[in-house]
Amino acid sequence: MGMSAEFKEIVEYEHVVWAEAYDSWPEGATTVTATFEEADGKTKITVDTVYLSQEARDIAMQPGFEEGFASSYAQLDEVLAHLGLS
Repeated sequence: MGMSAEFKEIVEYEHVVWAEAYDSWPEGATTVTATFEEADGKTKITVDTVYLSQEARDIAMQPGFEEGFASSYAQLDEVLAHLGLS
């Protein structure tokens, strides 16, 4: 499945907003906001995703997408460790 993304807003140490679209999506891109907060000396990331329709949300909730999200965060952990930031 192909995917594209475009950053919409980046506020250092606060949040990142981007739009992402998948080839199999029934309509345009979803909007994703990642918010960063300090909590007990660590960074807490909260991710909110806004889908354009119930159908798009249902596709995202199908088996396989959860593993994709987990894989992405595992890769982020590796990058942060390499940078000495984990």
